Amino acid sequence: MQKGESSQSFSISGSHVSNVQVGGQAGGNQEIIQNQRVSQGSMEVGLTQANVVEIISKIDTLIRCSKMSEVQKAEALSYLKATKEDAQEQDPDKQSVAKGLRRTKNFLKDTNDTFESGAVLFQNVQQLIKKLLPWLGVSVSFFV
Repeated sequence: MQKGESSQSFSISGSHVSNVQVGGQAGGNQEIIQNQRVSQGSMEVGLTQANVVEIISKIDTLIRCSKMSEVQKAEALSYLKATKEDAQEQDPDKQSVAKGLRRTKNFLKDTNDTFESGAVLFQNVQQLIKKLLPWLGVSVSFFV
């Protein structure tokens, strides 16, 4: 490399973006112009902490109204109660909330064959959890 030349590199990985325009000018000062539109399907954007607590409350109601045994309801609700308390903290630990929701979801998945309409409950809870993904900062694969 000659004196005055600079080495420059640019990398994008692990992302899916559309309508992206990246331009640059080689030489002394690198100028990058980037326009992008990122699409995340029907995911909820801009959830507040109050929205998150409300969605967790909806999950609570679904479990309470389900046809699970009282023992199963109590266990599922105990996981969810801790999760809701974490979400209500002044500065919530989103990772802890995500883990609690995963624990609740896994319990419902394991028990959905043990009572009538268990699969419907599981699917409804899963749809509500998907709405929380942007706020939690995790992907769908976190809950698999």
